[in-house]
Amino acid sequence: MNFKVDFSNVPNAEYQKWWLSQYLQEYLQTTTVSEAEISKWFKSVELMTPLSHLYWGAWAAMQAEISDIDFDYVTYAHLRLAEYFSLKKKLLSNISDLPQSR
Repeated sequence: MNFKVDFSNVPNAEYQKWWLSQYLQEYLQTTTVSEAEISKWFKSVELMTPLSHLYWGAWAAMQAEISDIDFDYVTYAHLRLAEYFSLKKKLLSNISDLPQSR
């Protein structure tokens, strides 16, 4: 089974923030959303993104054992879990770069 996973297709931060501003305008029923509010939501999305890869990686690993569908679940699990660990490492390095409060 051939498939291609290209995580570079994920929208960049600028587009994600624009999308969040549009979404929050509808969700909050307002015409303006502050940059602080957008940044808060963006940070939440950024922190939760690795969990999506962990979830789908674990799901694919289980499917490799139980599914009758002809699909390369093992490779898919590997790709998603590798992305989870990559994003986790990036987030943890960003956190360690922050000044420590006492």
